[in-house]
This record gives sequence, structure tokens and C-alpha cells, in this order.
Amino acid sequence: MARNEDSGWDYEAVWEDRDGIKWDVSLEFRAVRGSLILQAVEVASRNSKSSVSHSVLVELPLNEFVADARKQEFEAIISSRRSSDAHRGRAHSDEELQAVAGAYREAVRLGVPVQNAVAETFNVSRSTAAKRIMAARKSGRLRPSGREGET
Repeated sequence: MARNEDSGWDYEAVWEDRDGIKWDVSLEFRAVRGSLILQAVEVASRNSKSSVSHSVLVELPLNEFVADARKQEFEAIISSRRSSDAHRGRAHSDEELQAVAGAYREAVRLGVPVQNAVAETFNVSRSTAAKRIMAARKSGRLRPSGREGET
């Protein structure tokens, strides 16, 4: 995840509880065996009179924040790798196969479907993405199927 340089947190949001009190919510993640794992949470009231209570923590939509953080991370990866150049049957270059392998590994790390991720990254169909993944495996840039998440 891209860390916020100012705060050091991976994800930050402002949340308003049912009483109208605004809270700053910050999350920190780490990668473990290809998965993005929530490591730390900070919840702070924007109003110094309010304290974090059991009811605030129960109401806090933490799953939504985690899902949004993962989505933002995935979208950032996709936009940084997106290519509008379709392959059209040419031989795959080392650079292309390495990029496919990188997109695949990142999808595994984020826990998103790998064929969809490769397809979106390179602006190709899922079928073409599957063929590129196979080519990357055949070239040795990816391990046999089902083993990419291992460290």
C-alpha cells in the first residue's frame, strides 16, 4: 500500500457516527504470504469531548474501510500498469512476461482474482489474460498454478 507520507498510515477516512460525531479512522496493513492483513487501527474523535466507547467501536464499519483500502490499492496498481496496446499474436517479450508476472503476484497479494487483474491491467479479455499467464508460467516467470502466494 502507498503510505501517507504525512501521517504514516496506509489508509485514512473520516467517519460520522449515528450521533453526528466525526471520527478520524486510520488503518495500517502488512503483507503476509501474499495477503494484505490489517495490523493496526486508530480511531480518534475530531471533537475533544468525545471518547472512544464500546458503542462507537461496535458501530464502526471497519470491514467497509478495509474493503475500500484494498480497492484503492488495487485501482492504483491497475492504473499504474494499464496499457491500451493489445498484443495481437506477436511473440511475448521478456518485459511483457515480467509485467504479467508482476500483475499476477500483486493480485495474489491483494487477494483479488488474478485473471481479472491481469485482464484489467493490460486492457485485454480474460481469455487473453489467461494465455499471457500461461506464457509467463512457461517462461519460468511464474511458479506452477496455485503456488504464487507462497513465500
